[in-house]
Amino acid sequence: MLELDSSTPPPTSSPPPILPSSCLPRLVHFVGPCQAAKIIVPGRPVQSIHVYDANLTEDEVACFAQSTAPIAVLDAMTSSLVVPLLHSLAQHLPYLAYLRVAPAPQSSNHFSEHQLDSVRATFSRSEFPLSFRTRIPFSVHAACSAY
Repeated sequence: MLELDSSTPPPTSSPPPILPSSCLPRLVHFVGPCQAAKIIVPGRPVQSIHVYDANLTEDEVACFAQSTAPIAVLDAMTSSLVVPLLHSLAQHLPYLAYLRVAPAPQSSNHFSEHQLDSVRATFSRSEFPLSFRTRIPFSVHAACSAY
C-alpha cells in the first residue's frame, strides 16, 4: 500500500513526471492525491484507489483503467454530473465492487428529477456487476440505494 500526503501541491507549470512500471511493480492499494494516482496507477496491479483532493472526472477514470489489475475499490470526490461519470465507470472499471463518490468541497450538487431518472435507468439496464454497491452521499443516493 502506498499512501501519499498532499501537503505540498506539485507545480502546475511543469509536465507530470513519468514513473516506469518497474517501480512499485506489486503495488495493490493507493491512497493519495489524484495527480500522484495518475502517475502511479497506470502499469501497476492497483486494485484499490482512494483519492481525496480532486474532482474525479471521466479522464481520471480512463487513466485509472490503465492499472494492470481489475480495480475493485474506488473512493473519490467529484463535482461532475453523476450519470456521465457512472457510464465512464461502467465502461472503464467493470469490476468495481465498492464505489464511494463524495461531493467535491467546492461542489453544490443538486440534481433535477430528470437526472435522477437517468441514474435509475442506468442501474435498471444492469450495466454494472451485480456486486456493485454505491455510497453517494448526496441526493442521488436515494435513487441508487435500491440497487
